[in-house]
Amino acid sequence: SLFEALFGEPPLGEAEFGWEDRWIASRLSRRAGEFERSIDSYRFDEAARTMYEFFWHEFCDWYLELSKPALRSGGRRARGTAITSRSIFGAAMMLLHPVMPFITEEIWSMLKPGNPVLAGFRFEGMPAGLADVSLEEDVELFREIVTSIRNLRHSFNIKQSQKINAIINCEPGRSIPERIGTFTEHILLLAHVNELQVSEDIPRPGGSAAAALSAAEIYIPLEGVIDLDAERKRLRRELDRISVECGKMEHRLNDAKFLERAPGDVVERERARFGEMSDRRRHIDRILEDIG
Repeated sequence: SLFEALFGEPPLGEAEFGWEDRWIASRLSRRAGEFERSIDSYRFDEAARTMYEFFWHEFCDWYLELSKPALRSGGRRARGTAITSRSIFGAAMMLLHPVMPFITEEIWSMLKPGNPVLAGFRFEGMPAGLADVSLEEDVELFREIVTSIRNLRHSFNIKQSQKINAIINCEPGRSIPERIGTFTEHILLLAHVNELQVSEDIPRPGGSAAAALSAAEIYIPLEGVIDLDAERKRLRRELDRISVECGKMEHRLNDAKFLERAPGDVVERERARFGEMSDRRRHIDRILEDIG
């Protein structure tokens, strides 16, 4: 296979591959096809963006975090993850080489001393059978869940060191609990969740934060997690401040003299800032509604 050609024999002993290994291989298979099509059509900007999104956001942001439990467990799972991470990393260097030749060449020389220079290596394409559309869809749902819980933590200033409980209320008939079950361990780990409840038609607890996904809602009970009275006061003070500032900006943007005399870039910056502040005001309104 391509991976064996790159890095020789796998580590001694049997290897076992987890869903995260199959997912990143499927993502690279898809991204490699997008990259090659962009190169063939001379869309080098699209090719560079495709590999940046894969390497930074999928491989570094997600896969390296997802792989830690398997690496810590040792044995066959650790060997499978070691093979996957090294192989995907090396294949990514081949694909990135046209847009980052010097850095990738240096890294390539460290992966396996004695390899021919990367500039002379021809990428023959990914091995067949790596793509798994169903798995990619399930992992995308998992990533949405983790990101939403993290965002709720940020909105309510809940430290990562503080464990929370999470409830995922799933839309009936979509098999969401079964799809999520595979990822329970990683949701607990990456979102710093103590207990996770996943089911259909769960009523929303009082005094809970909420986030809506395409096929589910996430609830984070806040009682005992934060001081709800203090948080209400803080948010209302912030809302009052933003409302006053928005009023001033709105007045300026409705002032014909200001629009006529101010430089165009100043007016555009003011409009953009007004939009950001208005979004922040709506966000605080939703949070206050959540906590009652």
